[in-house]
Amino acid sequence: FLRPADNPFIPMIGLNDKVTQGFKHPQIARLICPVSWLEDFDQDPEYKLANGKCVPHPHDWPLLLFDEATFDITNLCVSFLRNEMLAWRMIFQGPSAVDGRTSNKATKRGNALRHGMKSVTVNALAYIATLVYFALSSQEVFSAGGGDNEFDYYEFYRGLVATLEEEFSVEDRSQVIEWWNRYELRYLLVRKAVLTTSQASFPEVC
Repeated sequence: FLRPADNPFIPMIGLNDKVTQGFKHPQIARLICPVSWLEDFDQDPEYKLANGKCVPHPHDWPLLLFDEATFDITNLCVSFLRNEMLAWRMIFQGPSAVDGRTSNKATKRGNALRHGMKSVTVNALAYIATLVYFALSSQEVFSAGGGDNEFDYYEFYRGLVATLEEEFSVEDRSQVIEWWNRYELRYLLVRKAVLTTSQASFPEVC
């Protein structure tokens, strides 16, 4: 669910084996490469990364957090946390949201419906970004990290929350939240209408 079916990772990644992911995969390596290293990485994809001798600092933000079309290294907040990776939609809205299913046979409600979310939150964005980074990495078991040659997921999450809450202005932070409210939660109206047809006990969302 991290990439649409018509634009898969090449080579394709396995569902149960992450050994070829992370910095060992050419496309994934670029996504999790810190933006401060990106120019050097594009010139030499082996730059610092594939041999595993250099673990990125958790506060050196990877490209996957940004919309590359509007990415500006001199003004990161322009596209920060605006990458439409489908895993965000799957977790917020449920697996059927990523493949277009809207029938009442859809299996599970997403977390947004289940918990009555009316808006994306800073903590939710940081949590999803952390999970997406882990999903792309070659690490087999999710943990706080931070050990020898391990990416520090705990600090990555904390850093994202702190950046949005302490470094972004109220206006810039609101724009990030509104961006995801428009592009993610707008589908909840359709899903809620369909799902409540067969399960009237669902909580109110809107």
